[in-house]
Amino acid sequence: MQRVTRSGIALLLSLGACGGNDDDGDRSIRPEMHPSWRRARVVIADADAPRLSLIDVELSELVGEVPLARPASALTVSSSGEHVLVAHGGSAEVVYAGVALLDHSEGATDADAPHIHVYKFPPKRIDYPLDGVGQPRITAHEDRFGLLFPGDDTEPARAGSALSFAEATLYEEPPSPPERLTLPSPYAGVAFPLSGRVLIAGPEGVTAHTPQGAATTLADTCGASPALAWAAGHAVLACDTALLVIQRSGSDLTTTAIPYADGAARPATLQGHPDRPIVLAHHGEAALTRYDLADLTGAAPLPTRLSLPAEPCDFGLEPGYGKTVTVLAQDGTIYQLDADDGSTLAQRDLLAPFACTDLVRPRLAQTPARAYVSDPRQREVHELWLDHALERLNQWPVQGTPSLLVVAGIDEETRNLGDLTDVSR
Repeated sequence: MQRVTRSGIALLLSLGACGGNDDDGDRSIRPEMHPSWRRARVVIADADAPRLSLIDVELSELVGEVPLARPASALTVSSSGEHVLVAHGGSAEVVYAGVALLDHSEGATDADAPHIHVYKFPPKRIDYPLDGVGQPRITAHEDRFGLLFPGDDTEPARAGSALSFAEATLYEEPPSPPERLTLPSPYAGVAFPLSGRVLIAGPEGVTAHTPQGAATTLADTCGASPALAWAAGHAVLACDTALLVIQRSGSDLTTTAIPYADGAARPATLQGHPDRPIVLAHHGEAALTRYDLADLTGAAPLPTRLSLPAEPCDFGLEPGYGKTVTVLAQDGTIYQLDADDGSTLAQRDLLAPFACTDLVRPRLAQTPARAYVSDPRQREVHELWLDHALERLNQWPVQGTPSLLVVAGIDEETRNLGDLTDVSR
C-alpha cells in the first residue's frame, strides 16, 4: 500500500519512491521515543470561534489554522491519520491535516527493512459537501467515514440520513458524492463503516447495509445513540441490556451479546484498541469496566472493574500497544492504569477540578506513548509522556478556548513502525 496526498504526488515523483533529499530534521532524539512521534499533529477545536488549530509535535509549534463553517461539535480522524472529519449542526466538513505517508511496511526495492516515509504539508479545508438535518454523529473506520444525521418528523424533506464515503474519494477530481441512506425520523443512532457495509444502530436495532442497497438485520433492538468502539476485529455497541459484539465470519457478520454486570447502567462511552480484544466501558461512578473479547465461543467472561479515585471523563487504551489506560478524571488528575489488573501506575495533578457534564471542559487525546490534554481555563494544551510516569513534555498556549482535540498524522496500520528517512517538508 502506498498512500500520499494529491498535493504530494509531484514531490514524491521528484524525490523518487524511496530516495531523494529527505530533510534530516532533528536527529538528537532520545532513543526511547516512540517512532511515530514525528508524524503527530494535535488538532484543537476552538469553543469560541469556527476554526481548528494544528500543532506539529515534532516542531512543537502551531503550523496552521483552518476556518470552519461553524464551531465544531465533534471531531474524528481517518484510520490513515490524514483527514479530520468535523461535525456541527446540520453539516460536516473535512480537513486535511497535512501529513502524508508512503508505506513501505513490507520493505522496498532499495531498502529491505520495513519503513515508511513521512511528508508534511500545510493543513487545509477540503471542499466536500456533507449536509443533513440535525447534529450528525460521526465515525471513521477502514479508510471510510460514516455520518448519521437524526433528522426530524416535520416533513419528508427533513428525514434522517446516514452517509458514508471512502477517504480515497477526497483525492478524486471531482470527488464522488457520499453514499446516502434515508432513515426514519428522528433517528438517534450511529453509522459505522465495516467490511464494505455500513452498520446502522439505534432504537430500531442494528442493520448492515451494502452499497447495492441490501440490508441484513443483526439485532432487533439496541437503544438510542449507542456508544461504539472497535477492538481487534470486533465492532462493539453499547445496547440497552448488553454489549453487542459484531465480527466478520467469511463474508458474513456474526453477533454475540455480553450482558452487563448486575445493576450496571448502559455505558455512555466505550473505548477499544486495534490490536487488543478488550473494550473499556464507563457505566458511571468512579470506575471503568473491562470486557474481554478474546473467546466468545463459550460463556461470556466476567468483566473486570478498574477503580479510580474520581469519575473518569475521558479515557482510552494507549494507542501503540494497549498495555496501559490513560484517564482524565473530573478531579483534574491524569491517571495511568495497568490495562490488565487495573493497578495505578502513575498519576499527575494537572488541572483544576471540573464536571464531566460541562459544555466546554478539558479533553484527552492520545497517540502512541503520548497524551494531550486541553485546558480551556488557562487556554493551553499539555503534552504528557506515557512511558515516563506522565512526565510533562510540552505546554502550548493556544488562541481562543480549546475544547475538543484529536491527534492526526498517525496511520493505524503503521503506527508502531519507524520512518527510515525521517521527515520531508
